[in-house]
Amino acid sequence: MSKALSMFLPEIAMYCPGCPDIVMENAVRNAAILFCNLTSYVMETLDDQIVPAGTAILDTTLSAGEEVVNVVFAYVDGNPIEPVSEEWLQLHCGNWRTLTGTPRKFVTMDGDETLFPIPISDVVVSLRVAKRPTRTASALADVIYSEWRDAIVSEALSNLLLIPNQPFSNPQLAMVHDAKSNDWQIGAQAKSYKLTSNAPLRTASQPT
Repeated sequence: MSKALSMFLPEIAMYCPGCPDIVMENAVRNAAILFCNLTSYVMETLDDQIVPAGTAILDTTLSAGEEVVNVVFAYVDGNPIEPVSEEWLQLHCGNWRTLTGTPRKFVTMDGDETLFPIPISDVVVSLRVAKRPTRTASALADVIYSEWRDAIVSEALSNLLLIPNQPFSNPQLAMVHDAKSNDWQIGAQAKSYKLTSNAPLRTASQPT
């Protein structure tokens, strides 16, 4: 479920009389993207996917209007794998692009999430990702509206009120809303960290 950008406008319009709806909606969208980038609060557990042997790139397709910020948790056959950078792989595994075996790590490369090493047999991959709206999204995730509406409104206002030569231009009030937005973001970061750090690890069932 999602909430249309227009649902955020009544609280913004009262501070920005005469501002076109399309401008306010763009400010809301940009505010939500920034919020998601900074907090990784909006998450989704993707359906398990079978990755065939010899294949390393994972499918992280989301619903229309959403895209991945980062992978929060990743599991191969129920066992957790950890993220690493291309630099780390280059330093520790010179032939890492062609190395095969049982995947123990993953790397974000050219915008794709890629298993390392390349699996030598089919594996089941489970992902939980943080997500954000795209630049063309017309709606936002329910949780943004229900829990962080004030954060989005404050961030949107902090930018709209800085637009020069408008009847609603108000740099001083923009600074107030910017401070409020920062406080909301810090709170969301702390809550997101608590949610993810307390999550149990999944492990493959052991034979009896």
